[in-house]
Amino acid sequence: MLTPKLAKGVERAKRLGVERRQLEAVMPARHRYVDGWPLHVPTYDEALTIFDAREVILAHHGVTSPYDSPAKIIDRFASLKAEGQAYRARKLAA
Repeated sequence: MLTPKLAKGVERAKRLGVERRQLEAVMPARHRYVDGWPLHVPTYDEALTIFDAREVILAHHGVTSPYDSPAKIIDRFASLKAEGQAYRARKLAA
């Protein structure tokens, strides 16, 4: 049997999990998490959708992101994509 506090925590986690899945479902499919490096840099509208979803999800945990605007999200994706391309090039050259 769960204590009332734990039961309340479980209910909150379930509710937030549903909300998170709904938010992630709205995100552009090509930008959902995959193992490895991002393959695409989001458009401004895609970055805005990502930003909006991440803002809510991070607020659930009481944290913020350094990528606090669509422009910063675009820059981060571009940077990670370039790093991934450089990594793959080094691996092929070795």
